[in-house]
Amino acid sequence: MTSATELLASGDGTSIALWRCGSGPPLVALHGVTIDHTCWDGMRPALESRRTLVAIDRRGHGASEVGPEPHSLHREVEDLVAVLEAFDPPVDVLGHSYGGLVALEAVLVSDRIGRLVLYEPSIDDDPDFPGVVERVGSLVRAGRDDDAAVTLLVERSGVPLEAIGTVSELPLWPTVLRGVKVLPREGAAILGYRFQAERFAALSNPVLVLFGDQSPLWRRQAMVTLDAVLPNSRLHALAGQGHLATHTAPELLAAEILAFLEADG
Repeated sequence: MTSATELLASGDGTSIALWRCGSGPPLVALHGVTIDHTCWDGMRPALESRRTLVAIDRRGHGASEVGPEPHSLHREVEDLVAVLEAFDPPVDVLGHSYGGLVALEAVLVSDRIGRLVLYEPSIDDDPDFPGVVERVGSLVRAGRDDDAAVTLLVERSGVPLEAIGTVSELPLWPTVLRGVKVLPREGAAILGYRFQAERFAALSNPVLVLFGDQSPLWRRQAMVTLDAVLPNSRLHALAGQGHLATHTAPELLAAEILAFLEADG
């Protein structure tokens, strides 16, 4: 992002950083774990040509404050609501992974959200995730952040082990190392979350549910379940992609998002 950093206070006083660029209706974007607002950089040229992209650093990431303990999903929902208050409604929202879970929960408590784009939000029931959280947490506590990041990327995000050397040389690696420090608390929030279909049965917002057709079966099944529950949703598979199309196919992902936003009005 090339725009100036903007800071606003969330409900508990935590400072949340955001960047806005482009022109047109606002599209507020929430990243996943271990990364920050720069995860949208590959998509930015396409998105900012038609939208005002508002990229947030979630609490504990990038330029946003960590915030008080205990951490909770509710606090992150409050962060998003605070950002939405800065714009005239309705505001379209894009969320990836854990950011998608935050966005999904926020639409139940805020009437300022218009369309919702969810790319593999963390509502799944990955049988291996409790072990991943425990291993990552142990490595972080031991000061082995590099090993913690590798464990998370390989075991949760599906990055091939042979590709880790390349990833660790990218400019985003220091961002990943900072983000992995708060993974234990975010992982605990995910593990404590139970998707309850009845809570979303009356949701009228148009929703695009995206998933990679190369993602694990349990993740794909979760997205099918989500789409079936939401009254006004569309399910779309990203061909040849997994959980990280933000980096592996940003132009494809941006095109799907814009097509949905513009087709719906």
